[in-house]
Amino acid sequence: MTRGWTQYANIGGKSSVVEYRVYKNARTNAPSSIFIRFNGGKSHTTYKYSVQSLEGRNKLNKLISRAERGKGLNSYIKKNANLQYE
Repeated sequence: MTRGWTQYANIGGKSSVVEYRVYKNARTNAPSSIFIRFNGGKSHTTYKYSVQSLEGRNKLNKLISRAERGKGLNSYIKKNANLQYE
């Protein structure tokens, strides 16, 4: 696991998500983005999803919630936020 990142629990055992990191707005302390690292075989690929790229806080909060639960994150991204990374 990379320093400062949280290992994804992968409760279902099928996810390619390895770890994630949530960033918060320094002024409001509200989540502003999540970086998600996927297993890409020999290397990992990291994507940033933000309030701006997701066009609002609702999807970002759902990504964070699923990341913290360790279940459903990869599926949610594929269905609802697949190309909304920065």
